[in-house]
Amino acid sequence: MIKILYCIVVHDKRIIDHFEKENKYQNFENYVYLLVGNHNEDFSSEKIIQCNKLPNNIEHNKNYLVYTAMYALAKNINIIPEDINYVFFLEYDVTLDSTNVIKNVEETNESVYGVSIMPIEYCISKQCPFSNGLVNYLIHKRVKEIKKQDCLSTNTVLLKKQFLIDYFNDSFTLDFLDYLNNNEYSGHYLERYLSIYCILKNIKYIVIDCKFEHSALDSHNTQGRYENKYLTFEKTL
Repeated sequence: MIKILYCIVVHDKRIIDHFEKENKYQNFENYVYLLVGNHNEDFSSEKIIQCNKLPNNIEHNKNYLVYTAMYALAKNINIIPEDINYVFFLEYDVTLDSTNVIKNVEETNESVYGVSIMPIEYCISKQCPFSNGLVNYLIHKRVKEIKKQDCLSTNTVLLKKQFLIDYFNDSFTLDFLDYLNNNEYSGHYLERYLSIYCILKNIKYIVIDCKFEHSALDSHNTQGRYENKYLTFEKTL
C-alpha cells in the first residue's frame, strides 16, 4: 500500500494559519508544512516542521528556496514516519488534485514523479538567466551531452523516500549546492537540476496525470513579476 506524505513548503507562518482556516489540504491523507527561512520564534508543531530548528539544515542559503526544505527532510530523515513510502513536495502557491496520484504510483512504482514538463531546451540554455548557472556547473563537471527528452520543470515533485536520501547524499548534488554559493537565481537552477540529475543517472521519471495549478507568486523577487496580482494573496493575510 502506497503512503504519501504531502509537504507544503512555505515561508510565512501567517500563510499556514490562513490555509488551516480554509482547510485547503483537507483531502490529503497525510500532510505537513515545511516552514523555511530563518525565523527567530519556534513554530514547530505536529503540522509544522520548521527547517531552521532542525539539527541539519541549510537555511542560511535562503536563495535555495524549496531545496532547503528538501535538504532538511533528507538530512533529518527520522522525522518522516516509517510507514511513508513517498514524499510529495508542493510549493505554497500550488493547487493540486491528488485523486489520481496514488493510482499512478501504484501502477508504475518509479522513484521520481512530476506534474508538469517543458522542453529540455528551456531548462538547458546558457542564455537563460534561470538556467545558465546549471549549464556552467555541467561544463565545470565536464558533462558533454544531455539526452534529448522532456524535462521536469517545477519543484512540485513526488519522490520515493529512499531516492530523497540518496539524492542528497550524492556528491554531484552536494557539489552543486556548494557551487551555487547562494546565488540569487539558485532556486531556479535547482528547479531544473533534478531533471538533469535523473537523465545523467538514468533514473526514469514519470509525469502524473492530475489537475495542477501553480500561481508562481514571486516571493523572492527573482522573476521580475512585481505586478499586484502576484502579491495579492500575501497582502490579504
